[in-house]
Amino acid sequence: MSPCRAAMKTVSTTADGRLARRIWITASAPIFALVALIAVLAVVSRVDFARREDRAYQAMTQRLVGSTMSARAHALEALANDYANWTDAYDNVSRRWDRAWIENNFYTTAADVMIVLRSGQLRYLWAAEQLSDGKGAVGRDAMFAARNIIDLSNRAHGASVSGMMLMSEELALVAITPIAPEEASSRTALFASGRPLDYLLVVDTLGPGDIESVGESLGLNDLRFVANPSSTEQGTASWRIPLANSESVGALVWRDEHPGSRALPQRVWVAILALFAAGVCAAWAAYVLTKRLVKDAAAME
Repeated sequence: MSPCRAAMKTVSTTADGRLARRIWITASAPIFALVALIAVLAVVSRVDFARREDRAYQAMTQRLVGSTMSARAHALEALANDYANWTDAYDNVSRRWDRAWIENNFYTTAADVMIVLRSGQLRYLWAAEQLSDGKGAVGRDAMFAARNIIDLSNRAHGASVSGMMLMSEELALVAITPIAPEEASSRTALFASGRPLDYLLVVDTLGPGDIESVGESLGLNDLRFVANPSSTEQGTASWRIPLANSESVGALVWRDEHPGSRALPQRVWVAILALFAAGVCAAWAAYVLTKRLVKDAAAME
C-alpha cells in the first residue's frame, strides 16, 4: 500500500472514531439523564416510604401499648367483680357489717389496694405490705379516683368500670364495682331499689420495673411512665392517657426505633448502585452499537 493511501486510511479511521464518539455521546446523554431522573425518583419514593413506615411503627406501637394497658385494666375489673359479685360479700358488707369476715376475705396477691366505700365514704381499706406505710395517701388518692371514674351519687349505678390514676407519681390501674348478690334477678332488684350501694375499689400500682417488664413483653425499649408530659421527648413515641385523679394527662413513653429511617441509607444506595450499573451497561451497549454502525457505514462507502 502506498504511503498516500495509508495516510488516507488513517485519516478515515480517525474521522470514523470521532463520528462514533459524537453519535455515542448524543445517544448516551438521554440515557444518563433518564438514569439520573429515575435515581431521584427512587430516592424520593424511598424517603416517603421510610416516613410512612416510621409513622406506621408509631401507630402500631401506640395501639399495642393501649390495648395491653386496656387488657390489664379489664383483668383488674374482672378481679373486682369476682370479689364484689358474691352473695356472701353482699351479706357481710351491705346487709350487715362484719368486719372480721371482710378482713379475712378482702385481700389479694393480684393487686395492691382494696377499698370498700359507700356514698363516697371510706368504710374499709386493705393495702399490700409494701404500701402499708402510706395507707392514708393511698386511700385518699383511690377515693378521689373513684369519684372521678364513677358517679357515686347515682345509687342505681350497677356497672363496673376501670381506669388509670396517678398514685405517688406512679401509674396505677383502678377498678370499681358495686357489691351485690350473685343472682342476676337479685342484682337487678338491688340496683332498681334506690338503696345506697357499697362499692369495691381495687387498685394495682405499676412501678418502673412493672412497666419495664410490659415493654420487654411487647418488644419496646425504655418503656416508662411520665406524669404531666409537656411534650413528646425527642426520639420517643408515646401513648397519652387521662388520669382519673388528675386533670392532667400522663403518658407511657418508649424509644421510637424509626425502622424506616434506619433502613433508608441502605435502600437508597442499593437503588442508586443498581440504576448506575444499568446506565453504564446501556451506555456501553450504545457505544458498541454506534461504533459498529459507523464501521459498517464506512465499509459500504
